[in-house]
Amino acid sequence: MKRIRIALVPLAAAIVFIFNTALHAAAPITNKWDASVAAGGTLTRGNSETFLSTLTVKAVRKWTNNEVLLGAAGSYGENTSEVTENTAGGNPIKRDRTTTSAANSAAYSQFNHSFTESIYGGGRVDFVHDAIAELKYRVTVSPLAGYYLMKNPTTKLSIEFGPSGVFERQGKENNQYAALRFGERFEHKFTPKNKVWQAFDYIPQVNRWGNYLLVAEIGGEAAFTDQFSLRAVVQDTYDNQPANHRKKNDLKLITSLVYKF
Repeated sequence: MKRIRIALVPLAAAIVFIFNTALHAAAPITNKWDASVAAGGTLTRGNSETFLSTLTVKAVRKWTNNEVLLGAAGSYGENTSEVTENTAGGNPIKRDRTTTSAANSAAYSQFNHSFTESIYGGGRVDFVHDAIAELKYRVTVSPLAGYYLMKNPTTKLSIEFGPSGVFERQGKENNQYAALRFGERFEHKFTPKNKVWQAFDYIPQVNRWGNYLLVAEIGGEAAFTDQFSLRAVVQDTYDNQPANHRKKNDLKLITSLVYKF
């Protein structure tokens, strides 16, 4: 464990250097921030009482050879059901019982610097919290090298690779280890305001390949005004070694209204 901690130090230093370079880049700005906020909610009353809300924020800014990507998301849900309990005297009574069905949040930041039209390098930091999965936090720090297999105004397909440092508290255990990250990104724009995208990450522990994460996302967005659009996203996270008594796979389907500014 001590060796792993020492090995992770240069990874953190590399990320600090990368983002410091991005903040002080002298290249001229080619466009301003492209940002959006997406919100969704579900509420039922009657035979069932449920509540679910989601919020997602994304922002991208590009320079001539540099790119910064930022994002954060969270969801919270409750289920209320009627249960029957016996009193001390043996008489049954009915009451409402509310349980939390979703309580999670995530954030990421990534910086890319283009060396050529197809080759780029940079760094990425991810944060994940999921109370239902008993994941208090997971922070992944990843220097990366990337290559565009396809890059034109409407379609982008890239692959990424690099070492990673993973720091997490899952259940009652604190874990930190060195890992590798294999990533893939795809995006296609039918029009400037209508697009589909897909992403996939495979993150295995270096000295124990049986401990790995799979993170996948596929989504689509269709605009009905210059600033408003509808978004649907499917997210799947597979943790091969989850907390005790928790399932390995978590699947989410999120629909939301998007506002761009």
